[in-house]
Amino acid sequence: MRSSRSRGSWSELAFYGAIGAAFGVASSLAVYALLSSTRKTTSPATSGFPLRMRPASLAVRSPVQVHPGPSPSAPTTPVGQLRGTNLTGGESPWSSWPATGPVDGQNYQFVGTRDIDYLLSKGCNFFRLLFTWEAVQPQPMSAIPSSQGVYATYWQRFKAVVDYATSKGATVLIDVHGGDDSTFAAYRGVKVGGSYGGYAVSDMLADLWGKLAAIFKGNSRVLFGATNEPSNLPTMTWFSCAQKIVNAIRAAGAGNPIVMPGAYYDGAGSWTTGWGDQTNAYGWENANGVGRALVDPLQNTWVQVHLYFDPDAGGTTTDIQSTTIASERLADVTTWARSRGLKVLVGEVGLSAGNPLAASAWSNLMSYISANADVVRGFAWWTYGVPSWWGQYPFTLSPNASYTKDSAQMTLIAPSLCVR
Repeated sequence: MRSSRSRGSWSELAFYGAIGAAFGVASSLAVYALLSSTRKTTSPATSGFPLRMRPASLAVRSPVQVHPGPSPSAPTTPVGQLRGTNLTGGESPWSSWPATGPVDGQNYQFVGTRDIDYLLSKGCNFFRLLFTWEAVQPQPMSAIPSSQGVYATYWQRFKAVVDYATSKGATVLIDVHGGDDSTFAAYRGVKVGGSYGGYAVSDMLADLWGKLAAIFKGNSRVLFGATNEPSNLPTMTWFSCAQKIVNAIRAAGAGNPIVMPGAYYDGAGSWTTGWGDQTNAYGWENANGVGRALVDPLQNTWVQVHLYFDPDAGGTTTDIQSTTIASERLADVTTWARSRGLKVLVGEVGLSAGNPLAASAWSNLMSYISANADVVRGFAWWTYGVPSWWGQYPFTLSPNASYTKDSAQMTLIAPSLCVR
């Protein structure tokens, strides 16, 4: 979530390819994803490897037996609360693609129906589905869906997940996420506040959402997530763009909820205190000028925050600062939102079940979220992806390749997912 450290560039793929050859990893892309975080960085807790990794050549823990379902004493999920997971694999840095565009199974891999069915069987009713802006809209302001070769394939894979999951009764938040910091609130490396191809990137992002809203407005189970963790741009620049996004979605005739992140990596614990040029609370309250808050004519725009348990609140290690740290970090933004009639969605939350404090820390957070269900709409775990890509990630919910053994994290949180 929060990181000021460098991640390396995709120009280093040749170097990582050499490492891959030494360790038997098939591609330089796979090794890069292992050794360079999309926003998390290396730490002693992971033996020098980042927590945000794609393939699974570095085992962290063995899977455990399939969880048989919630125990009779498992807490009841408040009616209407969204509880589920991020679906990763569709976020792919554009700079890693061949000249013809992203290749399915090489640059990206969306989850399939088997994955959705598995997660539904565990009690998930909510998915945050990540996608790459440049893959959906390969030229600024261009039509969606694209008819261009591999870009058309990408759209088909993306939309198939949305359609299948929502047909099964799940709610899906579609969220722009290009795979690393340089892609957040950016088009081909140019951040909101800049221009690309003669267009303001803020106008381009609004155009993207206006077109997506026109496509998905007939599906009430789809939520719109403006972008992942806006970073490396002023707070007010982001919230000015946020208003354009809201305007474009509503102009398209869509009444679906809009899920709006804050700047500076969108941390729950820093929403009202901040560590950037302005707090996100201030940005929201003054998005249209001093004293003029972000406006949604339908009053259906939610706050998105990300929440981790480690000392820097970024999910950079498997450490847990305390068993109450997550609820403490969520408390201020919850109070702030309640006073303004807003809802909060925890778009990312995760920990390692191998930490001795994990069970108590998770239970404490679930108690807080349940008790504040009037404001907190739910959470999406970080993360789940196709097991062959994400099976060994330390926070993974992915089962083994045959889908017969749950991860330790799934065993831990499954009772919290079940809606009764």
